[in-house]
Amino acid sequence: MADDKQTHSTNISLRHVLIAVFTGIFTGIFFGESARILQPIGQLFILLLEVAVYPYIICSLLHGLGSMQPSQSWRLFRAGWPFYLGLWVVVFGMLWILTLAIPTPRALVMQAGANGFSADKLLELLIPSDIVAALTNNSIPAVILFCLFYGIALQHVKEKQSLLDALNAMAGASLKFWNAVVRLVPFAVFALFASTAGTIQINDAESIGYFLILFYAGALLLIVWLIPACLAALLPVRLRQVTGDLRSALMIGLVTTISVSALPFVVAATRKL
Repeated sequence: MADDKQTHSTNISLRHVLIAVFTGIFTGIFFGESARILQPIGQLFILLLEVAVYPYIICSLLHGLGSMQPSQSWRLFRAGWPFYLGLWVVVFGMLWILTLAIPTPRALVMQAGANGFSADKLLELLIPSDIVAALTNNSIPAVILFCLFYGIALQHVKEKQSLLDALNAMAGASLKFWNAVVRLVPFAVFALFASTAGTIQINDAESIGYFLILFYAGALLLIVWLIPACLAALLPVRLRQVTGDLRSALMIGLVTTISVSALPFVVAATRKL
């Protein structure tokens, strides 16, 4: 497996991130529309994270599932599904409560209405008919299901060791690339917040600002206390230990709004716990 010690040693300084956030907001307010020039920097960072993390996810899942025996994976599923189901209920229940408690700004409502929703779009999100399109559209459930299908199928293939070795090597290379990119988080956060603060419309600033304050408060409650508390209640670990090991993962997911980019941190913390 990839070197998780290297991942765990790549810590993100909370002080540096907070400085980048407030400096970015001040820069955006001061320079206004001119701060839009910084947007490509933040977008470049997000794209580099996706370049590194998607091969890591695919290779890690295929290697992990393909290395197991069918009976072993079935025992793992039977032992783990109640925990995952319970955690999903807690998380989605909390998200539903947040949608009721937080008033959505008119600009976001209009954007959501323009995008629309249908059963066909839900199936496209979940079923990986085209893995390339799923990666292009950041359809994480489809990518995960693709890896689950092929990982389980790989368990029944006899001549697979060379493929498993290649997948493990690719996951290790992706992890090293990811470690190099994630060190740029403060610079990317500064650029993202500066471009957002500088380009936001005055009419929507108050409602969106109120929405973001409540949203981040609810998100922090969910990821800093509720989910770690559930983990601490179900596992032989303390709450402080869970939050300490997952701090970097929670931070990068929160400031970039790309939760999947924090997966290497989550894997390293899981192995340590």
